[in-house]
Amino acid sequence: MNSQETRTFFIKYINTCNLALRRHKDGLPYKQIIELGNKVLGGKNVIAKIYVDDLNQPVDAYTVRFNDGTIDVVSYDEEEAEHEWNLRESYIETVVQNSDDYIAHPEKLEWDWLKSRLQIGNE
Repeated sequence: MNSQETRTFFIKYINTCNLALRRHKDGLPYKQIIELGNKVLGGKNVIAKIYVDDLNQPVDAYTVRFNDGTIDVVSYDEEEAEHEWNLRESYIETVVQNSDDYIAHPEKLEWDWLKSRLQIGNE
């Protein structure tokens, strides 16, 4: 993918995540994840790094923020951030191509980056 295609897929991926969170915001465990996310990550920058094969060689990076259960794109570049989120390009493409399924079943989305910051499942 070229940079413009990556950006388009990333924005569609974020939209899919946001729709999934919005649709399931009152159910378990998403209500608790959103509440904890707001406390721990609310208003803080997170660098979303997109990679193809090598995690240490991102092909693109975006700055996002988690606010009130929504992931907002702050910048189409890498800005100062407190947290990092690594996403494989092929994964983003798969989610976008099957967005209805991921919105209906948000447990299929890769939430490990968020859960690790919130220390969910690390007990």
